[in-house]
Amino acid sequence: MLNFSVVDRDGNDVQHLTLEKDPIAVVLPPSNRDMIFIRYDLSDVIVLKDGMWTWKWVGIEATNFYFPKNVDMIWINDRPIYIGEKGIRQHGGAMTLEYVPDEPIISKKVVWEDKKFEVGIKTLTDIDVFEFNQLGKRITFNIPKNNSLVTVIIPLELLWEPYDVYLNSNQTLNSEFYNNGTHTWLGFRPDTSGTINIIGTTVVPEFPLFVPLVIGISIVLMLQFRNKFNFH
Repeated sequence: MLNFSVVDRDGNDVQHLTLEKDPIAVVLPPSNRDMIFIRYDLSDVIVLKDGMWTWKWVGIEATNFYFPKNVDMIWINDRPIYIGEKGIRQHGGAMTLEYVPDEPIISKKVVWEDKKFEVGIKTLTDIDVFEFNQLGKRITFNIPKNNSLVTVIIPLELLWEPYDVYLNSNQTLNSEFYNNGTHTWLGFRPDTSGTINIIGTTVVPEFPLFVPLVIGISIVLMLQFRNKFNFH
């Protein structure tokens, strides 16, 4: 077992006794510490291929997973999950875990009238023929490689959710998995190369539907207030 250690939350060594070698047993004497970590490296469980780490994990106990600081999202069974600086907890079972450290972001600029927007695309493949169609409320680009993990980060001010995502105009791929208030993350894995179409509901420079509704309610309230306190 490589790099075996028993430490507290501050990384200080904790007194312990080990029994057997395979499997190893760890005996901990009574301690006033509220948390103790048993750390070791697992060999030959995570495979690196084409820049992506993959782990086909199987377990029967609840297990916590923590990731390097340069990983902010992962994929579990082809489902994207935004983790930020947090980890995940898996309650037993089986899963295919995938992640890309320092995943590159392809930045696509969109200019509409006097406004500039930036659409981010995280993927290990190339992106061809990126286009924003304001009238069609649509973002389009080509994926030249099949089975590629793709994450699209869309400014809500440019194209509002919810979205419909299509591969070659027929297969639905949509998977909205994170929204920070200004941007939405969409993740999908096309099983073939082709054209991706992301269709939104409201597009720049349209007003969201709730804006005229709020304006209308405000006018009604102002008229009622004026009539109530009309002294003439």
